[in-house]
Amino acid sequence: MTNKNNDDSFKNSQPDFDSPLTQKRKLISFADLSVKTRAILALGFGALLAIAYYTSSLRSPELATKSNLYELDPSQVEKRQILPDYLFHDAHSMTHKLSDFHGQVLILSFWASWCSPCLVELPTFAQMQKRLKNKGLNILAVNVEDGDEGKKFAEDFWSRNKFDFMSFFDSTKELAESFQVDLLPSNFVIDKSGRLAFSGFGSTDWSSPQIVELIEGLLQESASEISNRPELPKKPVLAAPAKPGQSEKNEEKEEEDVD
Repeated sequence: MTNKNNDDSFKNSQPDFDSPLTQKRKLISFADLSVKTRAILALGFGALLAIAYYTSSLRSPELATKSNLYELDPSQVEKRQILPDYLFHDAHSMTHKLSDFHGQVLILSFWASWCSPCLVELPTFAQMQKRLKNKGLNILAVNVEDGDEGKKFAEDFWSRNKFDFMSFFDSTKELAESFQVDLLPSNFVIDKSGRLAFSGFGSTDWSSPQIVELIEGLLQESASEISNRPELPKKPVLAAPAKPGQSEKNEEKEEEDVD
């Protein structure tokens, strides 16, 4: 995780739903297009999905190294990065800690309602959770949208899809910044002891045999107590704004001290 996130990185990626161009597009249905046009669009969409899949971090050897995929070797377990006891906020503003899920393998997924790959990925997580929940797998889906938009969408999306895992919200981007997220979806797989096992960025096929095998390998490990867990990242302390005339007085005082 080497990229640095900023507060506007997610906003800049959102489509302008209120623009005249977007409104005009909504009036055109897929059925109104000619057969040839529909075929071209379908092929183009398929090509984009293929590109996104094969360039995702879990398909690229170079990024796989960055994602710590090779740390699943039992002899390398102790070298995994120990994570701080991060805080998670649910839809009811209740606070949960990473340590609350000790003994479970976690897939921490950052997503947004305007992120199409995220919406494709979440049902895949639901299927994986249904299959492996009894073995200790849990999904922590964290929405990064501002205000209540993400909460309203998540409530409806969870209800329609009958997801059996909780949704959390990070409207301040504090948690996302801690993981240096600048791409959605961004997923982090955490072992039973609260250590980062591997991560995936961009569109990824989480139902692939390779990834399922990695997850099942983590589920077979035993949890160990972490006594030297790092502290939570501290928020930057902002200096209070100077009162009118205060800066001039401070400068005068500094000059007197020099004399």
